Amino acid sequence: MRIAIIGSGCSGLTAIKNLLDAGLKEIICFEKSDQIGGNWVYTAAPGHSSVSEATHIISSKALSQFSDFPMPDDYPDYPSHQQVLAYFQAYARYFHLDHYIRFNTAVLRAEKIEKERWCLHLDDGTQAEFDYLLVANGHHSVPRHPDWKECFTGKYLHAHEYKTNQGLEGKRILVVGAGNSGCDCESPRVLRRLQLLREWSHE
Repeated sequence: MRIAIIGSGCSGLTAIKNLLDAGLKEIICFEKSDQIGGNWVYTAAPGHSSVSEATHIISSKALSQFSDFPMPDDYPDYPSHQQVLAYFQAYARYFHLDHYIRFNTAVLRAEKIEKERWCLHLDDGTQAEFDYLLVANGHHSVPRHPDWKECFTGKYLHAHEYKTNQGLEGKRILVVGAGNSGCDCESPRVLRRLQLLREWSHE
């Protein structure tokens, strides 16, 4: 039984681990970049679905860690993106998951073929057939824009493109949305205030 996984972020890694725990060995995880981590691999280059320079997780480490691999004791309650990536890397090493990952290989198209099997078309021009396919390529790669985008007269920047706050000094900024991405885009002063409130709440 041959199984393909697309993406080696947190979901792809846990998919490999749980399949191995079930006794399955014919597994290939296709990762288009040169390392694991998915959205947690920071890069200043636009286009990659990555975190920003100042990103910290907004859920506590106690609620974000794997049940069979706790985060380090010296991690803060809300780890930085560097710490989260290091945690995933340690997870992959500990359970020997890297052996099943093919890096620098993008899946261009997945085609269902006879007998309910899958044919993957890879960016190196080759094809590979599998009995099962698990897709773990993330949900942050395609930005969604509001209807009024074209009517806005100021500089418009989607969180997908936001990496640092450089160049935004002294400007009035409207952040639309207060989820993970919205929190990442807040100014360092606001983030510091939130950190102080968290620290105060623990006293």
